[in-house]
Amino acid sequence: MKRIFLLIAIVALSQGRSVYAEEQTSNTKSSTVFIANYDSKGSYIGWGSGFFVDEGIVITNKHVIEGATYYRIFSTNADDSVDIACYKDIGRTDVKINLDDDVAYIRVYINCEHGVVQFADGDPKRGESIGVIGYPSQGTLAESMNLYISTGSVTGEITNSWLRTDAYIHFGNSGGPVVQDGYVVGVAVAKSLNSDGTYAAGYFVPTSIIIEGLLNANNSTFGYTAQNLQNNNSYKLEPETFGTEGDPFDPVRKTEKAYNGDCSRSLGEGGTATGYSGCECKPSYHVGDNGDTCEPGAEGYIDPYAKRLRQALSSAASSASSSRSTAKTTTPDFTDLSDSDPGYSAVMSLRAAGVISGYPDGTFKPQGEINRAELMKILIEGFYEQENLGETNCFPDVQDQWFAPYVCAGKRLGWIDGYPDGTFKPGNSVNRAEGIKIVMSSLTSNFKARVQMPRDVPTGSWFFDFVGKAIEQGIVIEERLFKPSENLTREDAALWIFRGQY
Repeated sequence: MKRIFLLIAIVALSQGRSVYAEEQTSNTKSSTVFIANYDSKGSYIGWGSGFFVDEGIVITNKHVIEGATYYRIFSTNADDSVDIACYKDIGRTDVKINLDDDVAYIRVYINCEHGVVQFADGDPKRGESIGVIGYPSQGTLAESMNLYISTGSVTGEITNSWLRTDAYIHFGNSGGPVVQDGYVVGVAVAKSLNSDGTYAAGYFVPTSIIIEGLLNANNSTFGYTAQNLQNNNSYKLEPETFGTEGDPFDPVRKTEKAYNGDCSRSLGEGGTATGYSGCECKPSYHVGDNGDTCEPGAEGYIDPYAKRLRQALSSAASSASSSRSTAKTTTPDFTDLSDSDPGYSAVMSLRAAGVISGYPDGTFKPQGEINRAELMKILIEGFYEQENLGETNCFPDVQDQWFAPYVCAGKRLGWIDGYPDGTFKPGNSVNRAEGIKIVMSSLTSNFKARVQMPRDVPTGSWFFDFVGKAIEQGIVIEERLFKPSENLTREDAALWIFRGQY
């Protein structure tokens, strides 16, 4: 009887572990992301995999993101397919690279339900079973947008502490999670082939190296919350370790350090850790009217229509995801703009929110130039409508024309100045230096930034601080040249405004 009882207990325990591992694997799948890469011209150049390790932090490979300028990060549906309606566009400023290993850390918030992986307590040993989750190539791109798990075992270690496995790793798997009993034990990296071209082995970076890199990447702008401090189901914290009287700016006790993950959960995407104990709003955000959230935009210019705009964007995204044909019926694309253009998402989102419109012939003219009056109208009418007081006669050439209230509001708010002769010249094209000053002035009054500057933005130039702050906040993607004297295109204006406001 004792043997039978013991056998039943072992079977029950085994079944319990199996169910738990299955739940953990399901969580890891929902934590996995599809990373589409685009070059500086907006051309699609490939994809890879990645996975959430904290709210707002994704792990992938360095080689997955190298060579690209822009990225579109997609979440995963419950049916293990790419959720094409749920994504976030980011640039190189949102990426940190582990120089010692093929690992990259991405700051990205996706406003859809997703999981966060749970790390195993240690690295897997030789002979132990593992699985590799990701989006490997299955022929066409469309056929490759479904998660696939390859299984195998750990077959050894190589000199740089990476682990070798006989589980198949395809290039699309790069950056995907390597799992054991549902827990993540590494990130897939590469494969090797025999001389005859057959598969020889796969390689992955173990968890110990990933966590070490995450901790090294921690600072006031990129914080990883240790997993035993994350609010995940797999980690049950004692009630007394949670917040102080519900204070969103102090989501942990005064004696504990708040991490970026704590602050973003407490205050929203605009929340960030102070580096000492509590939380604060990022420079491009301000404390909302209710006092417990961080809202986009500069202090003092609270947009009463922000909620309406966010709802409009959400509705537009839902329509687009349900059916491409339906989306074209309700919100047809501009005839001269395609979803491969770098500014497509920004333009269509601003259009759905009623912020911008095209021309009567159905075009947007993305490479056309935007003039000074048009830029002021987009900013004031689209995001600061409460500042439109109907003012007129604020410049000699700005009297009672259609653009007068927008220009006069911008002058009152300190966003714009006139020319030396006192005029505004509303019909003049806006060059990139003027454009970034206007856009950044509408977002913040703090322009001190420490970033690597493009070589055509000289220290001491009047637009230096505006460009620096825009690069720091990801509004301008850092490149070798900013081209300040070139005229601002309609597409770039939409990109800057969208990145700043959303």
